[in-house]
Amino acid sequence: MTRVSLLCGMAQPPRSLGNIAAGAAGSVCGVPILSLYLAKLEAEKRHVEEVAGLHMRTIEALALAIEAKDQNTHAHLQRVRIYAVELARKLRLPQEEIEAIQAAALLHDIGKLAVPEHIISKPGS
Repeated sequence: MTRVSLLCGMAQPPRSLGNIAAGAAGSVCGVPILSLYLAKLEAEKRHVEEVAGLHMRTIEALALAIEAKDQNTHAHLQRVRIYAVELARKLRLPQEEIEAIQAAALLHDIGKLAVPEHIISKPGS
């Protein structure tokens, strides 16, 4: 049997817990084990959501850089995003895939960042 010792920062000796299985009864420093697990799970979920938000803001910043390079791109990027997201919704794709499609739509012209300005803004383009 695996034994786990937990210190709770109180003036009492550490507690030993035998194999902790899902739904196992017990507590650590007076806090139920399941409550500790759920709190940790909720904190990790919030962290993932924060990172996903940061990821999308980074993509939006890159899209702004693309727009700054070519004035005609702004309306185009927005149209592509709207069409792509609406098609994904009509296809009843999962929300995660819709968010990925939205990011891809904003980034599909990212190669323009590497193209010299005189080529992008040449007459007749």
